Amino acid sequence: MRTTMANLVTSLREMCRAGTADYSLGTVAYWSDDQLQTILDRYSRKVIDEPLQVTPDNINGTASFTFYQSKNRFMESTSSGTAIFIIRDSLGSAVASGYTPNYENGQITFTNNTLGTAYYLTANSFDIYAAAADVWRSKAADAAYAIDFSTDNHTIKRSHIAKLALMMADRYEAMADSPIKETPHVERLDYA
Repeated sequence: MRTTMANLVTSLREMCRAGTADYSLGTVAYWSDDQLQTILDRYSRKVIDEPLQVTPDNINGTASFTFYQSKNRFMESTSSGTAIFIIRDSLGSAVASGYTPNYENGQITFTNNTLGTAYYLTANSFDIYAAAADVWRSKAADAAYAIDFSTDNHTIKRSHIAKLALMMADRYEAMADSPIKETPHVERLDYA
């Protein structure tokens, strides 16, 4: 897993209650960090020079400009030696320091008043909700093989696991930005 994906993978794992050994297919156990990153990468989009929206604060009657907002959320973080999350000024020069990013919410807070200077963002953004829907559908597919059974006055309904997983998939799909491909609807034609 890329170190810059650690927070996103952790968030996806929490949304999906995805352990590192939920189930196995052959010799492969699910869900490793790499497997979750692969699903996130399916729903990545490259943000290139997006103009950031500046919001002024009123400090003692004086406008102060330190807070900037992206339209995108859930971004890959940056680490030493990588240039995944880049803030540029209006001249195209990278701004290396003097701000704190909130990768999950797409917010950038500058240390000092920028006086409303225009800034632009280049980053990798992810539709974490679409990724969560994928993980839950995979979990539902695995749980579909579970059977209900009764013994000694106890009834175990393991089929509810698949139903719950599909409900969670639908919930996250409704929150997703990315279109999730569905199986085409086929209508049966009755000829009289």
